[in-house]
Amino acid sequence: MSVVCSYSFRHHREIALMFTDETKRKVAHAQNNFCCVIGCLEKLTDFHHAVHNTKINRKLYPHFIDSVFNCRGVCRKHHEHYSMHVELQIPNNIAALYESELQGGHSVKSKPQ
Repeated sequence: MSVVCSYSFRHHREIALMFTDETKRKVAHAQNNFCCVIGCLEKLTDFHHAVHNTKINRKLYPHFIDSVFNCRGVCRKHHEHYSMHVELQIPNNIAALYESELQGGHSVKSKPQ
């Protein structure tokens, strides 16, 4: 299977999209190669960071940001309109919990307000 995330958004330009091929394969397999948006029957074409791939988020969530827990397989249409779909978002407190667990259960840090 060859699924590539080549789509570029303005807010993603500062950091390259960094999901590994293994992460993409796992997510595509778990989603049966379909878009994760409920009701969508399109094949996935892109991979979306539910918690945005920014410099601050890379510092806050270094283990989580490119993990399978933050990766969503989507069709092009839903990748372009990600903000309208709750399936493509993760709250910062949940991201901090995942990060803590990925670090071996150390203290949870949250994004500054």
